[in-house]
Amino acid sequence: MNVESTCLTQLNFFAAAAWLPPDLVPWYEADKYIHAFLFGALLTDIITASGEEYRIFKKQPFNTINIVYILSRVLTLATLVTASTFEVMPGLNCAVTMRISAWFGAFSAPTNALLFLIRVNGVYHHSRLATVLFTLVWSSTFMSFVSPWAIHGSNIGPTSYCMVRVVAKYDGIVFATMATFDTVVFLAISFHVLSISSADTWHLRFMAFIKGRGIGRLSRALLQTGQLYYMVTVGVNIASTVVVLGALGPSAFQQVLPMINLILHNAMACRVFRLLKLGMIHDGPPSLDRVSSALFVHRHVLDDVEKDGVAGPAQERVQISIIRET
Repeated sequence: MNVESTCLTQLNFFAAAAWLPPDLVPWYEADKYIHAFLFGALLTDIITASGEEYRIFKKQPFNTINIVYILSRVLTLATLVTASTFEVMPGLNCAVTMRISAWFGAFSAPTNALLFLIRVNGVYHHSRLATVLFTLVWSSTFMSFVSPWAIHGSNIGPTSYCMVRVVAKYDGIVFATMATFDTVVFLAISFHVLSISSADTWHLRFMAFIKGRGIGRLSRALLQTGQLYYMVTVGVNIASTVVVLGALGPSAFQQVLPMINLILHNAMACRVFRLLKLGMIHDGPPSLDRVSSALFVHRHVLDDVEKDGVAGPAQERVQISIIRET
């Protein structure tokens, strides 16, 4: 009797872990630490990028792509703040808080993708056919709107703490469509950049794809940042798809990986945006560094040149036409 009462007095009925199966307790604790880490990582990225953002917005404060950039930042931060609040703060309406976080994430995913849609349309010089095709592919990212109905949160036992209880398998479609969009954009940008390279053979174009040789500075930056973005995000997209569709691990784990996916997408898309914008914005006078290609045309002047009233031989004049990438 004394042993039973000692055990009861040592058990904290107000602790969330007391109402979880033993195998879920490590996941529950790790979930909170992961969200705290992601929140710190996103804040660090925002703070370190503030100097570059100031330079960009100082030059072009109000245009479409800058507004999309700000929206992507705000929506991603709002998603993470509400998700982290759901994990650690007691006394919330768990179902409503989870639904709000999911809606922020639903809008954040296509907004992040829109940064690259605008960029790839610019690469193709806003060709009507390219714009229509890429917009159709981008519209598939609105599958993220199924997430608010796929993820459900509830209280842990009689406590006021929250936990993700259900992640429907069809939520994995969201990450499959994101992986498809990333792949299409990456291939489209790579094909266009290599098609305008100075390489004459496919072997040289392949080497240009790998090492960036034979293409302009801005084209090389566009290609290499696209490669970096694709390698980072597509792996996480595939992993998220497998985990959610395969129902691998508890629901808390299935929700964490998509959150990592969202943060990485935003960080990489915004980084590529800043690198490209800063590459095109130059405060000083034009220099040969910014010339991507030059066409040298030799033109003979057919008119005789007179000197001191005496007709002389025709002179050769060199006309240089410089084509700069935008």
